Amino acid sequence: MYGTYYNVTVDEGMRICIPERLVTQIEEVSGCAGRAVYVAISHEHEHALYVFANEGDAIRFFSEDREFGRADEVGLQGVSRRIIDKKGRLTLPKSMAKQVSISENTEVCVVGAGSYIEIWNSHVWSKIC
Repeated sequence: MYGTYYNVTVDEGMRICIPERLVTQIEEVSGCAGRAVYVAISHEHEHALYVFANEGDAIRFFSEDREFGRADEVGLQGVSRRIIDKKGRLTLPKSMAKQVSISENTEVCVVGAGSYIEIWNSHVWSKIC
């Protein structure tokens, strides 16, 4: 399901709907079940928010140098624990969302990326894809 993406709009409460198949995907890959997720952002990956099923996955993702196989500090800015509600909505942390040009009524691209989900401003996403 890597690369599967959905366009959704951020509502007035800074919430987006996460497709159930993407939630199920990250739960299965990580081995964690439940509606709690961890939203992360880093200096190195500054154009999107990243959603993980557990905090440890977020920290490992941002501390690995995939190109050289080393564990390097890449500047994790923060991790915020959030709950996906029964309607499949995730409330985005406002300060993190602002850093990646996401605000209320913004169209975003929700991308399934294996063990995590990426959330991009749709305008930025369209420029890189």
